[in-house]
Amino acid sequence: MNSESKGRVLLLDDDEAITMLFGAELTRVGWKVTAAEKPNVAFKFMTQIKFDFVIVDINLNCGVDGFQFVRSLRMNQKFENMPVIFLTAGSNSDHDVTRAKFLRASDFVLKPITPANFVARIQEVVG
Repeated sequence: MNSESKGRVLLLDDDEAITMLFGAELTRVGWKVTAAEKPNVAFKFMTQIKFDFVIVDINLNCGVDGFQFVRSLRMNQKFENMPVIFLTAGSNSDHDVTRAKFLRASDFVLKPITPANFVARIQEVVG
């Protein structure tokens, strides 16, 4: 395990297996990870903890999707420039990519992806 912290990341995904698997891999390489399964919980964490970036699943099963969550972040001056990486399963339509770009996403990652490849993509984006 890397003992030097790279910073803090918020991982918003309603799939607990994903948050555990990817969260463990991010932690292993030095990130401090906070996971949330619902946007309202994620937003509460964001008001309490300073994060370096946010990873957001597009397809949340709670009435609010990842795009709506990020749109609300962008409307808040405190979070308008927060780096965001979208994570999604099977949603690679041009429309979704366009929406992600419109919301100034730093990256758009498709599942399935191995935890090691996922972390490599994250490190390319945020260092």
